[in-house]
Amino acid sequence: MSRAKTLVINLEKVNHFTQAFFSAKGETLKRLLDLAKVVAEASASLTPEEFKAFISDAQVGSLSTVKKLKSIGQRYALLSSYSNQLPSNWTTNYQISRIPEEVLEGLFQQGVITPMILAKQVEPYLPPSGRATKTSVKGVYAVEAPAKVKDEDKAIFLEFKTKLEGLGFRFRRLAESDSVTDVEPLAA
Repeated sequence: MSRAKTLVINLEKVNHFTQAFFSAKGETLKRLLDLAKVVAEASASLTPEEFKAFISDAQVGSLSTVKKLKSIGQRYALLSSYSNQLPSNWTTNYQISRIPEEVLEGLFQQGVITPMILAKQVEPYLPPSGRATKTSVKGVYAVEAPAKVKDEDKAIFLEFKTKLEGLGFRFRRLAESDSVTDVEPLAA
């Protein structure tokens, strides 16, 4: 005969920590928006040399971080008015900040933008020129594999390919009859 265990959960304690977590998460998002606003205002107000000095002195971060904060900050008014629907992830908020304002407002009102949305779920709403499928790399490149490839080398290639796909690169297998000059760029 098995003995059943009784699980007792103190919902008051759970709710206390849940509220504390959401409060801290909201404060983090508010700080992100405030930091982004400062970066955007500094970019608009300072000369390029002064802005570089500001970025260095304030230790804002990499060029990627500066770009993300600047974009988020430029949409501060709209994003802060819907802050309860924003995720706390910088990259996702950066992608959200790139959606055209008339589209973005509708997405907020329809409840499409939620704290759980991921950057890849935002991508379809970006203008075509802002999608990851558009890259600064011109043309198509072919990778020719040797006849025999070790399993560990295949694994390295597949990991690299996965990372590139995460950045928006697309891959397709060429037909044996294709020559490199016959291959057309992938459609966006």
